Amino acid sequence: MLFELTPSIEVTGGPWFTDAELDADFINELLLAIQKYINSRSFPKQITNGSGGNKSVGFVPFSASYTGYPSLLDITTWVRNSNLTEVDLHENDIRALLDVLVYDAKIERCVGGTAYKSVRRPETNNGFTESPCGRCPVFELCHEEGPVRADNCKYFAKWLDAL
Repeated sequence: MLFELTPSIEVTGGPWFTDAELDADFINELLLAIQKYINSRSFPKQITNGSGGNKSVGFVPFSASYTGYPSLLDITTWVRNSNLTEVDLHENDIRALLDVLVYDAKIERCVGGTAYKSVRRPETNNGFTESPCGRCPVFELCHEEGPVRADNCKYFAKWLDAL
């Protein structure tokens, strides 16, 4: 191959390969950085409550008409300007990373598929909601002297057996 020619991506493996080996650490760091950037643009920072103080918004998203979600061009520009890497990444490379995040359900396409927003799912590892008691149809009848108790509950026994 002549030295002034740029080798084909089929030969080099593209920006994801270093010394002919897949650079998984490089990819994972880029994925994490891009996800954090999209997350910072997907949810309001803080809102002011009536007493003049700020409170965290948590899982409250922007309104449905919000159009400030980052596009592929915004994300590509941010990656290039952020000095995350010395490798010159093009839009197709960033699109491939965004597809990975979409397939991993960490972000989703929005605004007609032209922009991306972060996905937050609330933690459900709460012992009460994980046990059948949290959604029991006869919870009001359940107590030590009542017709339904923990020692004779068919739902609770079934849940314990499944553990």
